[in-house]
Amino acid sequence: MTVKKYDAIVVGAGFGGLSSALTLQSMGLSVALIEALDKVGGRAYVENKNGYLFDRGPSIITAPFLIDDIFQMSGVNREDYCKFVPVDPYYNVVFHDGTNIAHYNSQDKFLNEINKISPDEVEGVKAFFAHAEKIFQKGFVELGDKNFSNPYSMLGVAPQLLKLNAVRPVYSMVSKFVKNEKVRQFLSFHPLLIGGNPFRASAVYSLINRLERAYGVFHPIGGMNKLAEAFDKRFRELGGVTFLSSPVESVSKNLSGDFVVETSNQTLVSNKLLVNADMHRFVKTVLKGNAYPKKLSRKLSRADLSMSAFLMYFGTNKQWPEMCQHTIALGPRYKELLEDIFIKKIEFEDFSVYIHIPTRSDPSLAPKGGEVIYALVPVANLASQTNWDSYKNVIADKVRTFLEDKFLPGLKSSIVEESIFTPVDFDTTLRSHLGNAFGLEPWILQSAGFRPSNSSPEIDGLYFVGANTQPGAGLPGVILSSRITCRLVAKDIGSEKMPALLANLPSTFSYINLY
Repeated sequence: MTVKKYDAIVVGAGFGGLSSALTLQSMGLSVALIEALDKVGGRAYVENKNGYLFDRGPSIITAPFLIDDIFQMSGVNREDYCKFVPVDPYYNVVFHDGTNIAHYNSQDKFLNEINKISPDEVEGVKAFFAHAEKIFQKGFVELGDKNFSNPYSMLGVAPQLLKLNAVRPVYSMVSKFVKNEKVRQFLSFHPLLIGGNPFRASAVYSLINRLERAYGVFHPIGGMNKLAEAFDKRFRELGGVTFLSSPVESVSKNLSGDFVVETSNQTLVSNKLLVNADMHRFVKTVLKGNAYPKKLSRKLSRADLSMSAFLMYFGTNKQWPEMCQHTIALGPRYKELLEDIFIKKIEFEDFSVYIHIPTRSDPSLAPKGGEVIYALVPVANLASQTNWDSYKNVIADKVRTFLEDKFLPGLKSSIVEESIFTPVDFDTTLRSHLGNAFGLEPWILQSAGFRPSNSSPEIDGLYFVGANTQPGAGLPGVILSSRITCRLVAKDIGSEKMPALLANLPSTFSYINLY
């Protein structure tokens, strides 16, 4: 069997792995990118069903400058590889009684939405935004791409975060500013986008709302997997090597201290290993011998994993032009439903659902006159012991009926193609422990320095990138994690290789002070 040696090996071609591979290759290293699936993208996998393109993964691009910077480091403009179009309104949140709040790019239009729900809350919302601005300045601008080696390394910033009440749960902080329950739900749901419970996730995550308002929400033409392909294309143009359909079976260290990465058909060697695979599964089942981080393994055994998701994809021969691209339909219960998902981990009769219609911005994703619709229902991970073989048909029927009755009249009769992805598929296809959809749950004791470090303190040359490490899940989060990890690699091999754009906050970043 041929043994190939590289300066760095990246396992997992999700966005964290792709951005890391491209960054390291741009630094002049020889890099191999290994992916278990037959396409790059990881969770951003695409399924083509007779011309309907179903993007499985993330559906929203915020902070596009983070992505632009990676392409600039490689010497090209991202627009030449993947074009983004703005989405406005960003999303429409619909409550159980049919009332709604649409989040527009225009602050005046957005505040009018608040006014129609509760005129008394407009000033409170403004005050919340002003406070979130301070959290954004600290949590994103100053700390967003900083690595904390352990909880004690946070001591220098903890007093400032405490002063901002940023360690309180998001919902609790929002409630200081507004009293109307609908407005509270609207301002607090954002942690759900990265697998967090608004009643447990730190108020630092209110900066997600701030990112949207300052820098917009975008859609990549061709779908999210098109962006993954763009990363990979540029990586290979620079000489990087991508191995698809190559699940890693084991990783050990040889006598020279190099990692020996065994796949089903080849052996690769490097003294730098970046892991973008599910951290729990990879550490527990793939890392062997003197490549096995015992302390991290024990920490992961005690960790709380994020929720999972039940996903349905529809390809239809009908369109619903009145629908926004992003709609969030909240059920009759908010806190109670989240407790069922995160704490009790039980099945439930009611549900909330996120509806994504990418063909609103990008008709190329479906045959002419058709629509692609993605429905995501937050559910408990496989710790719930739910029998998904039977339950998936029950919940699928409920979702179809709900969508047809409330949002998409005529949906059932217009479905041409359909695909379902359950927590079991997260576990088996994506190798995500217990079918978690977002890695470690981002509550206060699993945030920042409480999360696993991007560089292993136990195993020399072992690094992590993606949703399970710092700063966390979500597309901006995994891109920032790549930035942190690549900076650590550059420091270890000699900082002279570190591009200026990697050393500092992105040059494309223009700080917009909204208040």
